[in-house]
Amino acid sequence: MREMFLRVGEDYPNKDFTSKDDWYTMRSWTIEEEGSFEKWMVAYLRKKLRWTKNRSEKEVGWFMLQWAWTNCQPMEIKVIKQ
Repeated sequence: MREMFLRVGEDYPNKDFTSKDDWYTMRSWTIEEEGSFEKWMVAYLRKKLRWTKNRSEKEVGWFMLQWAWTNCQPMEIKVIKQ
């Protein structure tokens, strides 16, 4: 969590900020920043917990789904013509 907060310029721990129910929606980052954090977190879990790459990626995916900052960039949607 500390790393995630630092990447958007927020202090951690910050009880005033995290005491709000929707604290994780109050900051945002770019898709590139999110990807960089995901890579960092996978490497961190692999080193600290000695998890496999696959397990680390799955856990990071769940973490990002629940707690990650929102993206400030719209996603590009590609339409496939049949």
